[in-house]
Amino acid sequence: MEKTGPKHTEGFKKRWFTMDDRRLMYFKDPLDAYARGEVFIGSKENSYTVLPGLPATVVGTHWPFGITIVTPDRKFLFACETEEDQRSWMAAFQIVINRPMLPQEFAGSPPITSKSLQTTVVNLIRDDNDQDYREEVEQLVVWCRGNSLILNVEKTNEIIVDFRRTSPTTLYCLSTAQL
Repeated sequence: MEKTGPKHTEGFKKRWFTMDDRRLMYFKDPLDAYARGEVFIGSKENSYTVLPGLPATVVGTHWPFGITIVTPDRKFLFACETEEDQRSWMAAFQIVINRPMLPQEFAGSPPITSKSLQTTVVNLIRDDNDQDYREEVEQLVVWCRGNSLILNVEKTNEIIVDFRRTSPTTLYCLSTAQL
């Protein structure tokens, strides 16, 4: 199949796909060890649908048999080379969408199955007020607890960029041993 990016203005690119339960993973090359990305396919009760064809606003060169997967967050657009491929993929997607989600699938839809979770917290600390930054970090900690994730401080890196015009007189360096 071919797929396009989230803005739907990028060109369609040929990708190789595999489906593992509710995860549609795509690869740049058929022998790649790691997926370039994945699409979580939820259930119809959670507003997931699969539609034949592509929105009329889609421009660019692509194969003629489109598929649109509608999720609560966005629409994923795919194009198949043959009508048979389109029917096969749509049938597979529909089976998954028709199946109610299990409780563990709700915890992190999409469920996090990778060995690492990469999260970036970017915030500006102004006028020596770091309250917004601290609240953002606290929200991340609460979210991780609520989704059965543990922050590994041994592998957590933090960088604070100070945009004040004057430099602080004292610089602090914390190691993980001090945490």
